[in-house]
Amino acid sequence: MKPILYALLFACFSATAQLNAAVPSQIHYQGRLTDAQGDPVNATVSMTVRMYDAASGGTLLYEEVIGSVELADGVYSFSFGEAGTRTTSGSEVILTTNGVNQFFAGTLNVSPIDGTVAVSDGVYNWSQSGGSSSTDFSVSYTHATKAVQVTYLAGIPEAGLDLTATYDFIDISEIFASMTASEHWLALMVDGLEADIRTRLLAVPYAMKARESADAQVLAAKMESLLSELRANNLIAPANFVIVEGGTLVSSNELNGTVVDTFYIGKHEVTWGEWQEVRVWATANGYDSYSVGAGCAEDHPVHSVSWYDVVKWCNAKSEQEGLTPVYTVSGATYKSGWPFPTTIVQDLTASGYRLPLEAEWEFAARGGNQSNGYTYSGSNDLIAVGWYYDNSGGAACNLLEDRGTWPVGQKAANELGLHEMSGNVLEWCWDANGSSRRRRGGNWNDAASECTVSYRWQNSPDFTSNRIGFRLARSPGR
Repeated sequence: MKPILYALLFACFSATAQLNAAVPSQIHYQGRLTDAQGDPVNATVSMTVRMYDAASGGTLLYEEVIGSVELADGVYSFSFGEAGTRTTSGSEVILTTNGVNQFFAGTLNVSPIDGTVAVSDGVYNWSQSGGSSSTDFSVSYTHATKAVQVTYLAGIPEAGLDLTATYDFIDISEIFASMTASEHWLALMVDGLEADIRTRLLAVPYAMKARESADAQVLAAKMESLLSELRANNLIAPANFVIVEGGTLVSSNELNGTVVDTFYIGKHEVTWGEWQEVRVWATANGYDSYSVGAGCAEDHPVHSVSWYDVVKWCNAKSEQEGLTPVYTVSGATYKSGWPFPTTIVQDLTASGYRLPLEAEWEFAARGGNQSNGYTYSGSNDLIAVGWYYDNSGGAACNLLEDRGTWPVGQKAANELGLHEMSGNVLEWCWDANGSSRRRRGGNWNDAASECTVSYRWQNSPDFTSNRIGFRLARSPGR
């Protein structure tokens, strides 16, 4: 069938990068297509994007096949920038052997094209396509998190071997970085035909300058209002949270049949950096000087915090951000002391931050309504999703026999996009068990059996340990 030539009526894009970042990594593109009579098209079409250096003619700078795109009243939406034909080869040293450890873990600095990653120490070689050159050299790579793990199965390797990763990646940074100095125009191909109208791409540096203008401030206010409305209707989650749609826990566990309402939960455990920032604010705004806490580095989970400390910290973070605190004592915001836990009242209708209920925690760890029934959160292979006794060696700080915590978000996420709900640090929950409070998930020094999604234990609410931290939750639509 002869393709129809469409006319591009309008288009806009946004770069998926923070404004203070050097360059974006991906562009989200939206627009509307009409036929020759100006009527919007309702169909599924094949699309390709091309980037040129001129409004007509010019040099082709980049091309990416998007594939099938569904049109509704002519409107389409897709992202590009990670799968085009502008491919570059790269390499980086992940880690260097130290003559002590057999297991090494690191994270790549760029996002490679999946299937192109290879790792070598100069003696052994491994690749995604060909596997390992030796049974003594085991490598695993998780594309979603860019995490690389290397294990020497025959014993401790000599010190000084550079573990080097090589890969192919899509490098469009030069195009984006030069947008302020030269013109860049996007052309859309539909069913093999290129539209005769090209769209000028607005550079991120220009947007950074423009955001100070009155128009930009009005737009920012409207965008914030829209985001608030979307959150109120549970259509999007707050930053660094995911929406967990309500459901019922499986009957094979101790909480069988518990109904869980829709809620938000943090993608990763609260970090040492996050903890310190809020605690400084809290002690300057009427909160007592609760436990300082500890952490191996700013991106590691905070640990050595009691249940009391965490509940007060949640209230402080809520107040700092203008939200309604969840926890009160005798009708006042809980800010100080260690009252008997039952005197602390939780208001699940409040907009602030809180600890997850134990049933919420387990439902999220199991993958919610998308659960695949894994033993651990996201996999039956704990090494892929968590830090525990067998793989936490070589940590940045030695908490016990060379083992310790690792940066959050390095392990593969579960079905909901949540990281390390098995291992790294145990996570406090709201629920009581007698005079104690529940904590879940296992830690860097636990056996695999204690890191399952069903394993339950508890501690006194004033207990602290370098193996216990927490993860935030919020009630939706607040």
